[in-house]
Amino acid sequence: MVPRVPKTLYHYCGVDAFYNIIHSKSLWLSDVSESNDSAELKWAHGQYKDYATEVLNKFIVSVIDSPRRHELTEQFFEKTEDIKNHFSNHDIKCWALCASSKKDNLGQWRGYGDDGRGVSIGFNSAFLSSPMSYSANLGTDPIILFNKVNYTAKEARKLFYDTAGLSGITPESSIEEVYDCLNKAVSFTSVFSPFFKNPAFAEEKEWRLVYVEDVRNMNKGTIPQLPSSKNKYSKYFSMGKYGFTVKNQSLVSHIEFAVNSFKGLINEIIIGPKSKITIQDVKLFLISEGIIKNSEDESIKIQKSQTSYQ
Repeated sequence: MVPRVPKTLYHYCGVDAFYNIIHSKSLWLSDVSESNDSAELKWAHGQYKDYATEVLNKFIVSVIDSPRRHELTEQFFEKTEDIKNHFSNHDIKCWALCASSKKDNLGQWRGYGDDGRGVSIGFNSAFLSSPMSYSANLGTDPIILFNKVNYTAKEARKLFYDTAGLSGITPESSIEEVYDCLNKAVSFTSVFSPFFKNPAFAEEKEWRLVYVEDVRNMNKGTIPQLPSSKNKYSKYFSMGKYGFTVKNQSLVSHIEFAVNSFKGLINEIIIGPKSKITIQDVKLFLISEGIIKNSEDESIKIQKSQTSYQ
């Protein structure tokens, strides 16, 4: 279940990204593993490994005192390598559009708005959340998700134990049942890890629109596409381009969701506190792109940042 979403979510970005979003009339989702947070995804994977190890250790201890200990121990060690492989999964790749519930926030300008020289796009969250679901069918199809980012150990534990099913490993479980629980849990971890970050980032109050794809499909020459149930999404957007940009001397992939009704997507635009762009610049740009009618059109609120930042 998606929690209550703020009316507007703010995407802080550089001027070049702002231009690309407006000009292409698309939402740009970037490879999560190439984000500003060097520990992106790794924190959730580490949490999974800790919880899975804890559950396995309890299971092993229970087996020692079990009449089935010889049979289970032999089966367990036969699958040791398989179980170890469940601690990491490199076949899943995630792209995300990141936004914050914080408006005109100094920390966001520093971290994501080109040190205050960029722009904050206030997206209409009703548009972002309407076609998306937090639950996912973990099959071969790509998955599109929208939710807030969670930062507490309690929320992570709930994901791994309750949702992913690690709580299903009990002293009565067979080795096959243990294996199946781990398989399910690591799949959930791979898909939902973009929604879990280190508590140190809690002040960002982040929300994400995430696209998840199995890289094995792409290795065969398949580019990212909408899930097979595309009618669910076609009312809102269509799959645009898939490509790469250069960032910090690295190739970073991105996916563009071409928005069918772009005018209803943006509530406001805030110009960064150190930006050279003027309100008139933004208005003329939006007029040239057909997003607002004229300079008197106030359907999108445009303002300069009120943050004091030199």
